Amino acid sequence: MLYPSNRLINPNHKTKIVLVGCGGTGSRVLVELSALSQNLVEMEHLGFEITVFDNDRVEQHNIGRQMFYQSDLGEYKSVVLATRINRSYGDNIKAYKRLAYEEDILEISPDILITCVDNVSFRKKMHKFINKVNQNFIWIDTGNDKNSGQVIMSIIKDDELITPTCVDLFPDMEDNEATPSCSTREALKKQSFMINKFIANFTIQFLTNIFIDYQIPYTQLYFNSNPFKIKTK
Repeated sequence: MLYPSNRLINPNHKTKIVLVGCGGTGSRVLVELSALSQNLVEMEHLGFEITVFDNDRVEQHNIGRQMFYQSDLGEYKSVVLATRINRSYGDNIKAYKRLAYEEDILEISPDILITCVDNVSFRKKMHKFINKVNQNFIWIDTGNDKNSGQVIMSIIKDDELITPTCVDLFPDMEDNEATPSCSTREALKKQSFMINKFIANFTIQFLTNIFIDYQIPYTQLYFNSNPFKIKTK
């Protein structure tokens, strides 16, 4: 059993969270992040300061599978979601129309980095980055295929990697060169309708463990929806 640092559960500033990716998983993570922040404020925690990065625009096949509507078509996903949540909750989520650079992570100095991207090269860049940067933070990476997925929490403390990264665990991972799905039917053939919802909820559970239960009972979660199985380490 691991335990979160006092700077997370009893901070003197809002907990800085950077979310990279606002697609099937990331769009749901962002909505629930803001909701969790609201609950923490009610518990006398200072809540989250959220910054989100995504370079994609909303397309027709995203409607119904991600947290977007017909009126969002053609708009940048990060900006659409941040604007909607800011209006609803009174938050001040900052949104960028691109993926994050190493310089962004250095400048923001997040307490928690969450990546919800289908981009192995980006993950490998982050892996190299955290091995050379002088920062204490948590990296939560999500990934999935059609019926299964995983959430991996990497803890970096005092320049030391306490738990392995997704790249450490899956060194042979490669980008999928398949053409992106341009229709809902084709998209559902590649990913089950519920998989992103499950992965997003598991990601938020990681944060609930930290900020509400004050513990880290596991740092790896593996999930399969067919047949239904969950494994944690």
